[in-house]
Amino acid sequence: MNASVNIAIPALSDADWQQACDYLAHRDRVLRKVIAQAPTQRWCVQPDAFAVLARAVVWQQLSVVSAARLWRRFAVLPGALTAEGIAAMSVDTLRAAGLPLRKIGYLHDIAAQLLQGDLDMGAWQGTETAA
Repeated sequence: MNASVNIAIPALSDADWQQACDYLAHRDRVLRKVIAQAPTQRWCVQPDAFAVLARAVVWQQLSVVSAARLWRRFAVLPGALTAEGIAAMSVDTLRAAGLPLRKIGYLHDIAAQLLQGDLDMGAWQGTETAA
């Protein structure tokens, strides 16, 4: 299985990631086996459903390289991974991070619906969907 979930932290350099994997592999026999089976896989924990949905919007219809670059710029914005933060964020701030107007509109709309109670992310958070 080669699935990954991402969190909004500044991306680690390859050297820092390798150092972290080496540290964990040295100290934990279970992680040592996991790291050995997927040496290039990066794993993280997703903070919540809004962040997952925001990532889906940002990554939609982009190449992996372009999407990753855009996500790194977006995810470090203060409040970018919360509905409250996005609702308060100006179009100019999001444009400066590289987001197209259409994606900004989607993010603002999702945040507004969530804050107004029209969208219940708890109803689907943790559910699996078919690919």
